Amino acid sequence: DLKIGQYCGTELIELARKSIASPLQGGSLPAPDYEHHELMQLRVGSFVTLKIRNQLRGCQGNLIARDWLGENVVNNAYLSAFKDP
Repeated sequence: DLKIGQYCGTELIELARKSIASPLQGGSLPAPDYEHHELMQLRVGSFVTLKIRNQLRGCQGNLIARDWLGENVVNNAYLSAFKDP
């Protein structure tokens, strides 16, 4: 079983937030910190769910890993915020 520690979990949440904030401010998508987090390099699926005031605002994810976890989180956060109808 894959268990993501609290530190890496916090990093994933921050990465998802940056993946939404940066394009809003005219920047590009952030690069995951692969050097310091081995788990970011695992090929696993991920889901990003966005809620505002407990209301679902976006959700994107994949069960089958095509990219590393870090890339999945960046892409799914962006898609959840900007491309989910």
